[in-house]
Amino acid sequence: LGCVLVEMATGVPPWSHRQMDNFLHAFRIISDTNETPEIPAYLTPQCQDFMKACLDRNVERRPTAEQLQCHAWLQVEPGELGPSYRER
Repeated sequence: LGCVLVEMATGVPPWSHRQMDNFLHAFRIISDTNETPEIPAYLTPQCQDFMKACLDRNVERRPTAEQLQCHAWLQVEPGELGPSYRER
């Protein structure tokens, strides 16, 4: 989920600065290092915190989907984000 959010926020795949030329190269970097994708500084602190939680390499610390649903970044009031898709 964290990698998907990074790509959605930046428009480029995570680790794109590494210029991976194939799937195995990407797999090696992702599985054999502790490196995580860079989280854009222009995002809100709550969004950055959500992404950091999703990208935590330590499975014992990484929150479950149920725990993520309670994260402050997802707790918005109806209408706070503007009109919904259906209201447009």
